[in-house]
Amino acid sequence: MWSEELAILDRNTEKLMIEEYAQEVDALKAESAEMKAANAEMKASIADKDATIADRDATIADKDAEIAKLRQKLSEYEGSGN
Repeated sequence: MWSEELAILDRNTEKLMIEEYAQEVDALKAESAEMKAANAEMKASIADKDATIADRDATIADKDAEIAKLRQKLSEYEGSGN
């Protein structure tokens, strides 16, 4: 009799533990999905910022080239005696 009751108790305990683990797994899956979504958003934000940096680098390069041309013209103007 005791062994039958213990067996029932063991089965009930197993079922409860399985249900608890299943809930924990579901919660971890949901958390993982949220983290993946946040990661994707961060990657997109980084890509946008990288593009902005590239645009600014190109602008700086253009300005540097313009400055070099103006310096060359100034040097030529000063060298011509004017």
